[in-house]
Amino acid sequence: MKKSIALAVFTVILVLCAIGLAVVLWTYPSLITSDIKKTDDMESQIPAKNGQDGQKPDEGKASNGQSPGEQQEKEIDTSKIGIAGISLGDPKDKVKEYLGDDYKETYQEEGGYFGESYYIWDYSSKGITFIIGKDSGMVLEIELTGKDHIRF
Repeated sequence: MKKSIALAVFTVILVLCAIGLAVVLWTYPSLITSDIKKTDDMESQIPAKNGQDGQKPDEGKASNGQSPGEQQEKEIDTSKIGIAGISLGDPKDKVKEYLGDDYKETYQEEGGYFGESYYIWDYSSKGITFIIGKDSGMVLEIELTGKDHIRF
């Protein structure tokens, strides 16, 4: 008998806590994080997949995904952030391709932070310096060296 009374009291307390929580959240909706949204809102935020937006797959799109008449632009890889079209990890040949051979090269045998010897390519006329790994041949660091060359 005592166990059933204790169980009933516990159940009542649990139900009252749940009701209290519901009342508090109803009264103060700002306590709910903004990441939680209604199902309707979520559906409007999900982009329609090809063929689910009332169009046939690839209807009104050129083979490159652009609408007819849109000017084609060079595709840019936005997964890596870079400067002057060059990102960390790019090969040294890409630096030369984009900026040319007009740089001053300095060799650093002590690899230190980079773990390998490296070259410093100083494009002082362009206001940018690159650190290129000797063994990897990759861009290890990019440094802007001139405030006059920065444009947004």
